[in-house]
Parts: sequence; structure tokens; C-alpha cells
Amino acid sequence: MRLILENNDLPELMAYVHAYPSEIEAHAERLALDYLEEVLGIYENQIELQAENASERKNYRAVCGVIKRYKKIAGASRQAEIVSRLKAAYGRRPAFMEELAKLS
Repeated sequence: MRLILENNDLPELMAYVHAYPSEIEAHAERLALDYLEEVLGIYENQIELQAENASERKNYRAVCGVIKRYKKIAGASRQAEIVSRLKAAYGRRPAFMEELAKLS
């Protein structure tokens, strides 16, 4: 991994992120210039996976933290889209709805 980063080997880094999607946050900014749509897709999948596995307020806050960082790469409109999808999917989780409301 160190060699990939030192050589700025973006195709290899993208292959690594495909293999280990949980690493997207660490490498999103570097990859976004050349692989924006792929990065956003992986990021969104990770957010949805974390939301699906979240079961208490601290987990919901963590998901919202990821969404805030996602906004830096994707922009406010894409952030609003994912928040809307999560609100529709998890409307029966009031603590999650409160945390998502803080993002708006």
C-alpha cells in the first residue's frame, strides 16, 4: 500500500478500494479527480451498509459523520439525495431521523 501511495498509482489504488470498500474514506479525495463516479458509488454503498447495520444513536451519529465527509467529495445535492433515501428507508428509527435532520 505504501508503494501505491508513494508512486501515486491511482489505477492500483482504485483496484485496492474495490477490493476493500471500507477504505474509501481514506482515499476518496485522491481518487475523486480521476474516478469520481466510481468513488461516489462506493462511498454511497458504504454509507448504506453502515446505516443498515446501525442500531443505536452512536452508530447513527457515525453514519452521519460519514455523510458529512461524503459531502466534501459529492456536493450538497448528492448528500441531500442520500439523506432522503435513508429517511425513506429508516423512517421508523426516530433517533436516526433526528441525527439525519441535523445534516439538513
